Amino acid sequence: MTFQNDREMAQTTRNECVWCTSVYWTMTIGFLIVSFIGLNPMSGTSLEDRASGSPLDRMVMIAIFILAIPVLIHNRALALKCMRSNKLLLSIVAFSLLSALWSSFPGITIRRAAVLLMSVVIAMAVVVGETRPRRTHTLLFYFLTGTIFLNLVVMVLLPGRAWSSEGLQGLYPSKNIAGEIGMITAVIGIAWLRGTNNRTSIAIALFSVAIAFFFLFLTKSKTSLGIAVLGCGFYALMILGERLGVRFILLVICGASVVVLGLIGYMFYSNFDMTRMLAIFIPDTSFSGRNAIWEFAYDHAVDRVWLGHGYGAFWDVGPDNDPLNKLEPGTWLGDTEKGVINEAHNGYLDLWLNIGLPATALLVFAYLLGMMRDLRIFTDARSSDVAKSATLAAALMVLITLLSNFTESTLFFRGPPVFVLLVMTRFLSARVDETQTEAPRVQMQTAS
Repeated sequence: MTFQNDREMAQTTRNECVWCTSVYWTMTIGFLIVSFIGLNPMSGTSLEDRASGSPLDRMVMIAIFILAIPVLIHNRALALKCMRSNKLLLSIVAFSLLSALWSSFPGITIRRAAVLLMSVVIAMAVVVGETRPRRTHTLLFYFLTGTIFLNLVVMVLLPGRAWSSEGLQGLYPSKNIAGEIGMITAVIGIAWLRGTNNRTSIAIALFSVAIAFFFLFLTKSKTSLGIAVLGCGFYALMILGERLGVRFILLVICGASVVVLGLIGYMFYSNFDMTRMLAIFIPDTSFSGRNAIWEFAYDHAVDRVWLGHGYGAFWDVGPDNDPLNKLEPGTWLGDTEKGVINEAHNGYLDLWLNIGLPATALLVFAYLLGMMRDLRIFTDARSSDVAKSATLAAALMVLITLLSNFTESTLFFRGPPVFVLLVMTRFLSARVDETQTEAPRVQMQTAS
C-alpha cells in the first residue's frame, strides 16, 4: 500500500513539473516576443491608438501576467530575494501607480502604470522560474541573437519595408528602436562571454557580438552604436581589472560614477541647456532638434517639480490634449505634426515630467547602487564565473541605460527593450551571491 502511494505521489509530482514547465515557457517566450519583437512588427501606431492603447497588446500582457502568478508562487523564496534586493526600484513602481491621484489624466496613468507593474512582475517571474541563473542569461543571449538574425532576414526579403530614409529599422517602427536591439544584444553577448571557457561558446558569443555591431551600423543609430562601443570598452576595463586587482576597478568605478553624476547634475543646473558643453565633443549640438524639445519639456517639468504630471500623462494623451498644441506656429517645434514627438528625448527629463524630480533622483540612485553591488561581486575573487557573468551583464545594462537616456527616453517606461532587459538583469543579479554559483534549487523545473 505504501509503495502504491509512493508511486502515485511521484506521478503527481511529475505531472506538476510538466504543468509548471509548460506555464513557464509559455509565459517566457510570449513575454520575450512582446518585448523584443512586438505583436505588430513593421507597423506604427496613430496618435489616437497610442493614447487609448492597443486592445490586443493589453489582452496579451494580462494573459502573460496571469501565467506569471503561479510561477512566482512556486518560486516565492527567490521572488522575495529579488524584491528585497530591488526595494527602491519597486517603490518607484508603486509611486507611479500612486501618481494617478494627482495625474493630469488619471485614466491614462492607471492604465500605463498597470502595464509597467505587469512588465516588472513578469520579468521577475522569467528570472526566478528558472533554477539556474546561467540558463536565464543564455536564454536572453540566444533570443536576442535570433532577433537580430530575424531582422536581417526581413531586410533581405522585404527591403522596401525594412529600410527607412534614415537607416535600417527592420521589424520596428523606427531605426532608433532597431538600434537599441543591436546595442543590448552586443552588451548581453560580451557579458555572456565572461561566463564560458568553451571554445565553441566563445566563438558563438564573438560572432553574435559582431553581428550585433553589423546590424547597428546598418541602422545608422549613432547614439546606440557609440554607447555599445563604450559598453565594450567598460567590459575590457573590467577584465583588465581582474588581472590588475580590485583597486584598479574601484578607481574606474569611481571615475565613471563621477562623470555620469557630473553630466546629470550639469543638465539640471543648466536647465537642460547642454549646447555649450556638447559643442566641445559634437558638431551638431542641437542633436537634430532635440535641444528645442528639451527646452519645451523643461519648462513644463518645472511647473510640477515635486510630483510631476502623473506617470504616462504628459505625452501621447490624445490629439486634443497634445502638449505641443500650446505652441504658436512659426517654429520648428510648433509646426511639427502632432503625434510625431511623443517623448522629450531625454530619459531624466521625461521621468521628471512623469513622477517628479525627487522620485527621478531616487531611481537614478537605486540604479547606481545596484551597479556598485554588481561590480563588487564581479571583483570578489570568491565569485564564480556564473556570478561574474550575471552581475557584469546587470552592471553594463545600468551603464548603457544611464548613458543612452541623455538623448533617448527608456529610463523607466513600459515597453522599450532597454528597460525590459534592464529590469530582468537587475533580478538576475539579485539571484547570485558573492560566494554562490547558483541560487538554491526550487520546485519548478525547466528544460535545459
